[in-house]
Amino acid sequence: MSMPCKRCRELSAWGQMKCVRCQDWIVVQCLFCGNVSPHNVSACLSCNEAFAGMSGALREALGQQ
Repeated sequence: MSMPCKRCRELSAWGQMKCVRCQDWIVVQCLFCGNVSPHNVSACLSCNEAFAGMSGALREALGQQ
């Protein structure tokens, strides 16, 4: 399984952190659980939190504690 780089579109093997060609990051770190997921998925593969609007959701969650 592989995933394309968002910058150069080179395919990199699943599990790599950076593109094999341009060295751009191909993973996103979740602000909730800290785990990394491929940049081309819409939610964290570990905790299932959506990446869209994540920083606002985290601020709200921390403000409600």
